[in-house]
Amino acid sequence: MLRIRQALQPLRRAADHARVLSSKSAKSAHGLPLHISEIGSEQLYLLAKLEGLAQVPASRELMRREIMRVDGVPYLETTPVLLELNRVNAEGLVMKKLPYQLTWGAAIMGGWLSVPLVFSETIAKSFNDYFVTTDVPPSSELDTLLEVGSWTWNWMEPPLGTFSFVLLCMQLARDASNNLGAMTPHMRHKKQMADKLVDAFPKYSKDAVADYAMATAFDDDADDIEEDVAAYKKAQAERSAT
Repeated sequence: MLRIRQALQPLRRAADHARVLSSKSAKSAHGLPLHISEIGSEQLYLLAKLEGLAQVPASRELMRREIMRVDGVPYLETTPVLLELNRVNAEGLVMKKLPYQLTWGAAIMGGWLSVPLVFSETIAKSFNDYFVTTDVPPSSELDTLLEVGSWTWNWMEPPLGTFSFVLLCMQLARDASNNLGAMTPHMRHKKQMADKLVDAFPKYSKDAVADYAMATAFDDDADDIEEDVAAYKKAQAERSAT
């Protein structure tokens, strides 16, 4: 019996500890922020500098506070200015995103097309007729996908191998460039957009404007701004109710 009691003591202590934590959590839950406007400026500043899901709302909130500081307006009255900032930053957004979208589309299409070009007998023969014009093996040597691939690899290997090697060299060059502290083309593009927005709104903090511009560089933030206003009003109503 004594051994059983000694064995149960750690379980009892764990249960008591869990009850204490539960009561503390219930009390502390009332202090949790309901909206990003309830988070401190220091935390927002750090979040605005880090790429991730919190970067856009954090930089937007910091921009709101900067507008409040400079223009002396209440929280919700910062929305028109914030929408104007977004409008300027989103000018020509389609053309800004086009190179990245084309690269994405070409990579997806090239990857999928390489499969039938190597293993499909019908597509391989058509491709051979128009672009390669090499001798076609007897049908008995094209009975399986691997046999077709063995034939098509004679002309598919040079472009695929060369392109893969080019990508490898470009990746190594990018890593070396990053190690030297150089800015990537993606970051350079975002920096140019940030400089443009800073010049358009010189009365606000350069740091706050640049963070917002870079966080929303490839996205129209107008819809999210309106959703943020609705979320703020809902949080205020819940605070008032409690």
